[in-house]
Amino acid sequence: MKKNKKNYNNDNKEDKSRKNSSFVAFLKKRAPIYLGILALFMVFVIPTLTAKGLNDLLPTFEQEEEQNVVNFLMNYDGGDGTGLTVLKALEEKINDAYSGSNIFNDKNTNADLTIEKIVGGDSDQTYLVMLDFNAKNGEMNYSWNVNMLTGEIDSNNSESRHVVELVEFYD
Repeated sequence: MKKNKKNYNNDNKEDKSRKNSSFVAFLKKRAPIYLGILALFMVFVIPTLTAKGLNDLLPTFEQEEEQNVVNFLMNYDGGDGTGLTVLKALEEKINDAYSGSNIFNDKNTNADLTIEKIVGGDSDQTYLVMLDFNAKNGEMNYSWNVNMLTGEIDSNNSESRHVVELVEFYD
């Protein structure tokens, strides 16, 4: 009876080795195909998944009120519900200014965003939002007054005005 167990164990080992060798042969035949697919994945898919944008550089605010103002401003699309947002327009302007390089992935690139509540005036729901984008070759400054009650966005400088006009007149 012991002999049968040994034969059974030997047969089992032989079956495993045959399965392993057939798997290895299978891989050897198709290795170039799998390597090619892996290379295409690494070249085209991974950079797309790891690409940064302006939104990755913007800070998040602990106060919900301030974060709501930032979200409102960056997602403003001209009031028509379609088309270009302020965030996408800013990214396009920055990419045009720094063409030829992925400026958002540069370690020296940063964005400072400050929000101040404007006291007095028509409403207590008006905020001054300033975005300072700093990169290796200079900086870009944007400033808006955002009225959360009426949904109005007023630009305080020409760069900010250009971004809002681009969003509002985008077809």
